[in-house]
Amino acid sequence: MYICRNCGETFDEENVVVCKEHMGEFWGEEAYEERYYCPYCESENFEKAHKCKVCGEWFAQEGCEEECSDCMSALSDDLHELKNKYNMTFDDFKDFVADTFGW
Repeated sequence: MYICRNCGETFDEENVVVCKEHMGEFWGEEAYEERYYCPYCESENFEKAHKCKVCGEWFAQEGCEEECSDCMSALSDDLHELKNKYNMTFDDFKDFVADTFGW
């Protein structure tokens, strides 16, 4: 599965638009370069998509995260709410998270 960085649409490999662009001659033979495009907006700015382990939606991975930004944001909000609910200091909260989740 791929995701377009331009329009945000996801698509399978068989849907990638492939065009051969004539590059002239090379050693007496016609030379072509294959270019790959999003089937929705024709952008070349797409990449392999990753499935969020929480919600199952496809997303463009920025680093090594396994969750989409919406799920990471919700998790962050929930953790801050938990910290505030029990009036923990930041250090106490870090210890709690490390002990509970092994982070």
